[in-house]
Amino acid sequence: MLQNIGTGNDEGGPGSREVVLVNTTTNNPITATRYTGSSSYNALQTKLEKRFAKGLSLLTSYTWAHAIDDSPGGICSGGASARDCGPDDPTRPDLDRGNADTDVRHRFTFSNVYDLPIGRGRRWGTDMNQGLDAVIGGWEFNNIITWQSGPVFNVTCNGGRVDLIGDPNPTSAQDAQGLELNRGAFRCAQTPIFPTANSAHIGTLGRNVFRGRPQFYWDSSLFKNFPISSISDAFNIQFRFSAYNVLNRVNRSSPNGDINNAGDFARDISEQRRRQAEFSLKLIF
Repeated sequence: MLQNIGTGNDEGGPGSREVVLVNTTTNNPITATRYTGSSSYNALQTKLEKRFAKGLSLLTSYTWAHAIDDSPGGICSGGASARDCGPDDPTRPDLDRGNADTDVRHRFTFSNVYDLPIGRGRRWGTDMNQGLDAVIGGWEFNNIITWQSGPVFNVTCNGGRVDLIGDPNPTSAQDAQGLELNRGAFRCAQTPIFPTANSAHIGTLGRNVFRGRPQFYWDSSLFKNFPISSISDAFNIQFRFSAYNVLNRVNRSSPNGDINNAGDFARDISEQRRRQAEFSLKLIF
């Protein structure tokens, strides 16, 4: 656990006052690494598998999981500092216990390898002439599909978590604008941590209680071997065509959680990998 043990009053990473600085208003942290964090991970893991036979193998898995901790450790999604990774209230680190930054509640995956039964020596076209076989015979079709819950995120004000004062679900008008939260449901934290005029504040909203939209990925590939028997029986040139994000789906991450960002709050403007296509040759010998 990273923690500011100085006297800073920075929201999101205030000092615990264990080391008293001459200038008690400075926000320059004195960062301590402490091995006091706790975490747990529980999951239901299922798998359905068809081992390779008759040119086909299938593997399907589903995981329901819950990762909980009270600190993301030395590196978290916001960076690697006491302000980003430390507790909002240094006197009560247990208040940060919640969904871990890495929590993915649901994850479904499907993968397959399929030697298409078309071509010389295969189920269909076993006597196909070599010229036609070189074009349509001997292809291998592969897929990897992943469908999972979106990532968790916080709603913050000046770096610290906020007070929840209403229904966070967006109104129909906000939803039509692509907003994922209702700005009116939040306000900057009002409860001081220390009994001083310039104290940092702790919000009523828990850590990582919101989640971005689900993510779906489909990667696919086609392989074909061209044997070169004039060199050796084991020598092949493999043609490979691979497509990543086949459907060109826009997979987001999580919306902006800073309520002071009037333009982008509750709007997810991130974009992960678009469709990519690759052609390659591989020598097998």
